[in-house]
Amino acid sequence: MGTPADDQRLIRGIDASMLVEPSGDEIVVGGQLAALVALNGLSELDDGARAGVEFLCGRVRKLFISPALETTSRDGLYELWSSRSGQVMRVLDAIAVLLYEAARATQSEVIFRRLEHGDRSALSRCADIFREGGETEAGDELMRALALAEQARRRVIEHLEREDEDGGDGEDGGDGEKENPPLFFKAYRLNNLIGFLGALLCLEVGERLFSAPLTGGTLREGLAREAVEFAAEGARGAAYMAAVITGMGLRRPSSSERLETFMSSVKRVDFMLQATRQIPRVFGADVRFSLAFLEDPELPEDDDVLMVIDTKADPDEAVRLLDQLCDQWWDEAAAALGVELFPVLGALDD
Repeated sequence: MGTPADDQRLIRGIDASMLVEPSGDEIVVGGQLAALVALNGLSELDDGARAGVEFLCGRVRKLFISPALETTSRDGLYELWSSRSGQVMRVLDAIAVLLYEAARATQSEVIFRRLEHGDRSALSRCADIFREGGETEAGDELMRALALAEQARRRVIEHLEREDEDGGDGEDGGDGEKENPPLFFKAYRLNNLIGFLGALLCLEVGERLFSAPLTGGTLREGLAREAVEFAAEGARGAAYMAAVITGMGLRRPSSSERLETFMSSVKRVDFMLQATRQIPRVFGADVRFSLAFLEDPELPEDDDVLMVIDTKADPDEAVRLLDQLCDQWWDEAAAALGVELFPVLGALDD
Protein backbone atom coordinates (compact mmCIF):
# COMPACT_ATOMS: atom_id res chain seq x y z
CA MET A 1 0.00 0.00 0.00
CA GLY A 2 1.15 3.51 -0.70
CA THR A 3 2.58 6.08 1.67
CA PRO A 4 3.18 9.81 1.17
CA ALA A 5 6.78 8.95 0.25
CA ASP A 6 5.46 6.98 -2.73
CA ASP A 7 3.39 9.77 -4.31
CA GLN A 8 5.05 9.60 -7.70
CA ARG A 9 4.69 5.83 -7.90
CA LEU A 10 1.04 6.11 -6.91
CA ILE A 11 0.40 8.79 -9.51
CA ARG A 12 2.05 6.72 -12.23
CA GLY A 13 -0.17 3.83 -11.18
CA ILE A 14 -3.26 6.01 -11.47
CA ASP A 15 -2.29 7.14 -14.95
CA ALA A 16 -1.50 3.57 -16.00
CA SER A 17 -4.87 2.35 -14.77
CA MET A 18 -6.60 5.15 -16.72
CA LEU A 19 -8.47 6.48 -13.70
CA VAL A 20 -10.35 9.60 -14.73
CA GLU A 21 -9.28 12.95 -13.34
CA PRO A 22 -12.09 13.70 -10.86
CA SER A 23 -14.32 16.71 -10.65
CA GLY A 24 -15.20 18.18 -7.27
CA ASP A 25 -18.40 16.17 -7.06
CA GLU A 26 -16.66 12.91 -7.91
CA ILE A 27 -14.15 13.49 -5.13
CA VAL A 28 -16.99 13.43 -2.62
CA VAL A 29 -18.24 10.12 -3.95
CA GLY A 30 -14.82 8.54 -4.10
CA GLY A 31 -14.53 8.13 -0.35
CA GLN A 32 -18.04 6.89 0.30
CA LEU A 33 -19.08 3.35 1.11
CA ALA A 34 -20.84 2.73 -2.16
CA ALA A 35 -21.45 -0.88 -1.17
CA LEU A 36 -24.15 0.40 1.18
CA VAL A 37 -26.21 0.96 -1.96
CA ALA A 38 -25.94 -2.74 -2.71
CA LEU A 39 -26.50 -3.76 0.92
CA ASN A 40 -29.32 -1.42 1.89
CA GLY A 41 -30.56 0.05 -1.38
CA LEU A 42 -31.25 3.65 -2.28
CA SER A 43 -34.65 4.46 -3.67
CA GLU A 44 -33.13 7.41 -5.53
CA LEU A 45 -31.13 5.06 -7.79
CA ASP A 46 -32.85 3.62 -10.81
CA ASP A 47 -32.77 -0.13 -11.43
CA GLY A 48 -29.88 0.08 -13.87
CA ALA A 49 -27.64 2.07 -11.53
CA ARG A 50 -28.44 -0.20 -8.58
CA ALA A 51 -27.72 -3.30 -10.63
CA GLY A 52 -24.44 -1.80 -11.80
CA VAL A 53 -23.30 -1.02 -8.27
CA GLU A 54 -24.31 -4.48 -7.05
CA PHE A 55 -22.36 -6.11 -9.88
CA LEU A 56 -19.25 -4.02 -9.27
CA CYS A 57 -19.38 -4.56 -5.51
CA GLY A 58 -19.61 -8.28 -6.24
CA ARG A 59 -16.44 -8.00 -8.31
CA VAL A 60 -14.65 -6.32 -5.40
CA ARG A 61 -15.76 -9.12 -3.10
CA LYS A 62 -14.55 -11.78 -5.52
CA LEU A 63 -11.25 -10.09 -6.32
CA PHE A 64 -10.22 -9.03 -2.84
CA ILE A 65 -12.66 -9.12 0.10
CA SER A 66 -13.42 -12.86 0.12
CA PRO A 67 -9.79 -13.94 -0.55
CA ALA A 68 -8.62 -11.51 2.15
CA LEU A 69 -10.79 -13.27 4.71
CA GLU A 70 -9.11 -16.55 3.85
CA THR A 71 -5.52 -15.33 4.19
CA THR A 72 -3.53 -17.03 6.92
CA SER A 73 -1.18 -14.17 7.81
CA ARG A 74 -0.56 -10.46 7.47
CA ASP A 75 2.03 -11.16 4.80
CA GLY A 76 -0.54 -13.18 2.89
CA LEU A 77 -3.00 -10.27 2.99
CA TYR A 78 -0.43 -7.84 1.63
CA GLU A 79 0.69 -10.28 -1.06
CA LEU A 80 -2.95 -10.48 -2.16
CA TRP A 81 -3.14 -6.69 -2.27
CA SER A 82 0.10 -6.45 -4.22
CA SER A 83 -1.11 -8.88 -6.88
CA ARG A 84 -4.65 -7.53 -7.30
CA SER A 85 -4.51 -3.87 -6.38
CA GLY A 86 -4.65 -2.62 -9.98
CA GLN A 87 -7.78 -4.61 -10.81
CA VAL A 88 -9.48 -3.74 -7.55
CA MET A 89 -8.76 0.00 -7.88
CA ARG A 90 -10.26 0.11 -11.37
CA VAL A 91 -13.47 -1.50 -10.12
CA LEU A 92 -13.65 0.86 -7.13
CA ASP A 93 -13.18 3.81 -9.45
CA ALA A 94 -16.00 2.53 -11.64
CA ILE A 95 -18.30 2.39 -8.59
CA ALA A 96 -17.46 6.00 -7.70
CA VAL A 97 -18.07 7.24 -11.25
CA LEU A 98 -21.33 5.28 -11.55
CA LEU A 99 -22.65 6.83 -8.34
CA TYR A 100 -21.57 10.28 -9.49
CA GLU A 101 -23.37 9.87 -12.81
CA ALA A 102 -26.47 8.48 -11.11
CA ALA A 103 -26.59 11.40 -8.68
CA ARG A 104 -26.05 13.91 -11.48
CA ALA A 105 -28.87 12.33 -13.47
CA THR A 106 -31.30 12.77 -10.56
CA GLN A 107 -30.05 16.34 -9.92
CA SER A 108 -30.29 15.53 -6.23
CA GLU A 109 -27.89 15.71 -3.30
CA VAL A 110 -29.85 13.02 -1.45
CA ILE A 111 -27.59 10.21 -2.67
CA PHE A 112 -24.47 11.95 -1.40
CA ARG A 113 -26.05 12.76 1.96
CA ARG A 114 -27.39 9.24 2.43
CA LEU A 115 -24.00 7.74 1.62
CA GLU A 116 -22.24 10.03 4.11
CA HIS A 117 -24.75 9.09 6.81
CA GLY A 118 -24.27 5.42 5.89
CA ASP A 119 -20.52 5.80 6.33
CA ARG A 120 -20.93 6.86 9.93
CA SER A 121 -23.68 4.47 10.97
CA ALA A 122 -22.21 1.35 9.36
CA LEU A 123 -18.66 1.96 10.56
CA SER A 124 -19.81 3.00 14.04
CA ARG A 125 -21.61 -0.32 14.33
CA CYS A 126 -18.53 -2.13 13.00
CA ALA A 127 -16.30 -0.36 15.54
CA ASP A 128 -18.64 -1.41 18.35
CA ILE A 129 -18.44 -5.03 17.17
CA PHE A 130 -14.64 -4.86 17.18
CA ARG A 131 -14.64 -3.46 20.73
CA GLU A 132 -17.07 -6.10 21.96
CA GLY A 133 -14.85 -8.76 20.38
CA GLY A 134 -11.79 -7.53 22.29
CA GLU A 135 -10.35 -5.35 19.48
CA THR A 136 -10.85 -2.05 21.31
CA GLU A 137 -7.92 -0.24 19.71
CA ALA A 138 -8.99 -1.38 16.24
CA GLY A 139 -12.49 -0.02 16.85
CA ASP A 140 -11.17 3.31 18.11
CA GLU A 141 -8.70 3.61 15.21
CA LEU A 142 -11.46 2.90 12.70
CA MET A 143 -13.51 5.82 14.01
CA ARG A 144 -10.46 8.11 14.00
CA ALA A 145 -9.82 7.15 10.38
CA LEU A 146 -13.43 7.86 9.44
CA ALA A 147 -13.32 11.28 11.10
CA LEU A 148 -10.05 12.11 9.33
CA ALA A 149 -11.41 11.07 5.92
CA GLU A 150 -14.52 13.18 6.44
CA GLN A 151 -12.45 16.21 7.46
CA ALA A 152 -10.20 15.81 4.42
CA ARG A 153 -13.22 15.66 2.15
CA ARG A 154 -14.67 18.85 3.66
CA ARG A 155 -11.37 20.71 3.29
CA VAL A 156 -10.99 19.76 -0.38
CA ILE A 157 -14.58 20.73 -1.16
CA GLU A 158 -14.13 24.08 0.62
CA HIS A 159 -10.97 24.65 -1.40
CA LEU A 160 -12.72 23.90 -4.69
CA GLU A 161 -15.64 26.14 -3.82
CA ARG A 162 -13.30 28.98 -2.86
CA GLU A 163 -11.38 28.60 -6.13
CA ASP A 164 -14.63 28.77 -8.06
CA GLU A 165 -15.50 32.00 -6.27
CA ASP A 166 -12.04 33.53 -6.67
CA GLY A 167 -11.29 32.22 -10.14
CA GLY A 168 -7.99 30.89 -8.76
CA ASP A 169 -5.45 28.84 -10.69
CA GLY A 170 -5.27 26.02 -8.11
CA GLU A 171 -1.57 26.37 -7.37
CA ASP A 172 -0.42 25.29 -3.96
CA GLY A 173 1.01 27.79 -1.51
CA GLY A 174 3.80 25.75 -0.01
CA ASP A 175 7.35 24.81 -0.79
CA GLY A 176 8.70 21.48 -1.94
CA GLU A 177 5.60 20.12 -3.76
CA LYS A 178 5.67 21.94 -7.10
CA GLU A 179 4.00 19.49 -9.43
CA ASN A 180 0.84 19.70 -11.51
CA PRO A 181 -2.09 20.29 -9.07
CA PRO A 182 -4.39 17.81 -10.90
CA LEU A 183 -1.92 15.08 -9.91
CA PHE A 184 -2.57 15.94 -6.27
CA PHE A 185 -6.27 15.39 -6.84
CA LYS A 186 -5.54 12.05 -8.49
CA ALA A 187 -3.43 10.97 -5.51
CA TYR A 188 -6.14 12.20 -3.15
CA ARG A 189 -8.69 10.17 -5.07
CA LEU A 190 -6.54 7.04 -5.06
CA ASN A 191 -6.07 7.18 -1.30
CA ASN A 192 -9.80 7.72 -0.84
CA LEU A 193 -10.41 4.52 -2.79
CA ILE A 194 -7.89 2.63 -0.65
CA GLY A 195 -9.75 3.86 2.43
CA PHE A 196 -13.01 2.77 0.81
CA LEU A 197 -11.62 -0.73 0.28
CA GLY A 198 -10.36 -0.91 3.86
CA ALA A 199 -13.79 0.15 5.12
CA LEU A 200 -15.47 -2.57 3.05
CA LEU A 201 -13.08 -5.14 4.50
CA CYS A 202 -13.78 -3.84 8.02
CA LEU A 203 -17.52 -4.19 7.45
CA GLU A 204 -17.12 -7.78 6.26
CA VAL A 205 -14.85 -8.68 9.18
CA GLY A 206 -17.31 -7.05 11.57
CA GLU A 207 -20.23 -9.03 10.13
CA ARG A 208 -18.26 -12.28 10.49
CA LEU A 209 -17.36 -11.47 14.10
CA PHE A 210 -20.98 -10.57 14.87
CA SER A 211 -22.35 -13.79 13.41
CA ALA A 212 -19.57 -16.10 14.67
CA PRO A 213 -21.40 -17.16 17.88
CA LEU A 214 -24.33 -18.35 15.75
CA THR A 215 -22.45 -19.88 12.82
CA GLY A 216 -19.44 -21.25 14.65
CA GLY A 217 -17.18 -19.46 12.17
CA THR A 218 -13.81 -18.02 13.10
CA LEU A 219 -11.47 -15.37 11.76
CA ARG A 220 -7.74 -15.44 12.22
CA GLU A 221 -6.26 -13.29 14.94
CA GLY A 222 -5.18 -9.87 13.78
CA LEU A 223 -7.42 -9.63 10.72
CA ALA A 224 -9.59 -6.90 12.26
CA ARG A 225 -6.51 -4.77 12.98
CA GLU A 226 -5.18 -5.32 9.47
CA ALA A 227 -8.51 -4.32 7.92
CA VAL A 228 -8.43 -1.13 9.96
CA GLU A 229 -4.85 -0.52 8.74
CA PHE A 230 -6.18 -0.40 5.18
CA ALA A 231 -8.92 2.08 6.09
CA ALA A 232 -6.56 4.21 8.20
CA GLU A 233 -3.81 4.30 5.57
CA GLY A 234 -6.26 5.45 2.94
CA ALA A 235 -7.58 8.13 5.29
CA ARG A 236 -4.07 9.32 6.17
CA GLY A 237 -3.03 9.45 2.53
CA ALA A 238 -6.18 11.32 1.51
CA ALA A 239 -5.77 13.80 4.37
CA TYR A 240 -2.08 14.35 3.55
CA MET A 241 -2.98 15.13 -0.08
CA ALA A 242 -5.85 17.35 1.10
CA ALA A 243 -3.35 19.31 3.21
CA VAL A 244 -1.10 19.77 0.16
CA ILE A 245 -4.05 20.75 -2.03
CA THR A 246 -5.18 23.34 0.51
CA GLY A 247 -1.79 25.02 0.89
CA MET A 248 0.77 23.04 2.89
CA GLY A 249 4.18 22.48 1.37
CA LEU A 250 6.60 19.71 2.29
CA ARG A 251 10.38 19.64 2.41
CA ARG A 252 11.06 15.94 2.27
CA PRO A 253 13.71 14.49 4.60
CA SER A 254 16.58 12.53 3.09
CA SER A 255 15.22 9.37 4.70
CA SER A 256 11.84 8.23 3.38
CA GLU A 257 11.44 6.10 6.51
CA ARG A 258 11.37 9.24 8.64
CA LEU A 259 8.52 10.71 6.61
CA GLU A 260 6.64 7.41 6.64
CA THR A 261 7.00 7.18 10.42
CA PHE A 262 5.71 10.71 10.88
CA MET A 263 2.76 10.11 8.54
CA SER A 264 1.85 6.79 10.19
CA SER A 265 -0.17 8.56 12.88
CA VAL A 266 -3.77 9.63 12.24
CA LYS A 267 -3.33 12.34 14.89
CA ARG A 268 -0.32 13.88 13.13
CA VAL A 269 -1.94 13.93 9.70
CA ASP A 270 -5.08 15.36 11.26
CA PHE A 271 -2.92 18.09 12.83
CA MET A 272 -1.44 18.98 9.42
CA LEU A 273 -4.91 19.22 7.94
CA GLN A 274 -6.07 21.48 10.77
CA ALA A 275 -2.98 23.63 10.24
CA THR A 276 -4.13 24.45 6.71
CA ARG A 277 -7.11 26.18 8.31
CA GLN A 278 -5.54 27.61 11.47
CA ILE A 279 -2.39 29.20 9.99
CA PRO A 280 -4.26 31.25 7.34
CA ARG A 281 -6.86 32.17 9.97
CA VAL A 282 -4.15 33.91 12.00
CA PHE A 283 -1.68 35.09 9.34
CA GLY A 284 -4.08 35.80 6.48
CA ALA A 285 -4.89 34.05 3.20
CA ASP A 286 -1.59 35.03 1.53
CA VAL A 287 0.58 33.16 4.08
CA ARG A 288 2.74 30.28 2.85
CA PHE A 289 3.82 27.37 5.05
CA SER A 290 5.72 24.14 4.69
CA LEU A 291 6.48 21.10 6.84
CA ALA A 292 10.24 20.56 7.26
CA PHE A 293 12.31 17.92 9.06
CA LEU A 294 15.42 18.95 10.98
CA GLU A 295 18.44 16.94 9.87
CA ASP A 296 21.66 17.22 11.86
CA PRO A 297 24.37 14.65 10.96
CA GLU A 298 25.79 15.03 14.45
CA LEU A 299 22.39 14.31 16.05
CA PRO A 300 20.77 11.65 13.85
CA GLU A 301 18.35 10.73 16.63
CA ASP A 302 16.92 14.28 16.63
CA ASP A 303 13.41 13.95 15.24
CA ASP A 304 12.21 17.55 15.56
CA VAL A 305 9.85 18.76 12.85
CA LEU A 306 9.17 22.36 11.86
CA MET A 307 6.30 24.18 10.22
CA VAL A 308 8.03 27.03 8.40
CA ILE A 309 5.68 30.01 8.04
CA ASP A 310 6.42 32.64 5.39
CA THR A 311 4.36 35.79 5.95
CA LYS A 312 4.37 39.24 4.37
CA ALA A 313 3.80 40.85 7.76
CA ASP A 314 6.59 43.02 9.16
CA PRO A 315 8.90 41.25 11.67
CA ASP A 316 7.26 42.54 14.87
CA GLU A 317 3.77 41.76 13.61
CA ALA A 318 4.89 38.32 12.42
CA VAL A 319 6.20 37.47 15.89
CA ARG A 320 2.95 38.67 17.46
CA LEU A 321 0.91 36.53 15.07
CA LEU A 322 3.11 33.49 15.78
CA ASP A 323 2.50 33.93 19.52
CA GLN A 324 -1.22 34.23 18.81
CA LEU A 325 -1.19 30.99 16.79
CA CYS A 326 0.60 29.16 19.61
CA ASP A 327 -1.71 30.51 22.30
CA GLN A 328 -4.96 29.94 20.45
CA TRP A 329 -4.29 26.54 18.89
CA TRP A 330 -0.81 25.19 18.21
CA ASP A 331 0.60 24.50 21.68
CA GLU A 332 -2.37 22.50 22.91
CA ALA A 333 -2.98 20.66 19.63
CA ALA A 334 0.70 19.70 19.15
CA ALA A 335 1.15 18.42 22.70
CA ALA A 336 -0.52 15.07 21.92
CA LEU A 337 1.42 14.24 18.72
CA GLY A 338 4.30 12.28 20.24
CA VAL A 339 6.95 14.32 18.39
CA GLU A 340 8.41 17.78 18.78
CA LEU A 341 6.71 19.96 16.16
CA PHE A 342 7.50 23.68 16.21
CA PRO A 343 6.13 26.62 14.20
CA VAL A 344 8.88 28.98 13.02
CA LEU A 345 9.05 32.07 10.85
CA GLY A 346 11.14 31.75 7.70
CA ALA A 347 11.39 32.31 3.96
CA LEU A 348 10.23 29.70 1.46
CA ASP A 349 11.49 29.34 -2.09
CA ASP A 350 9.27 30.57 -4.90
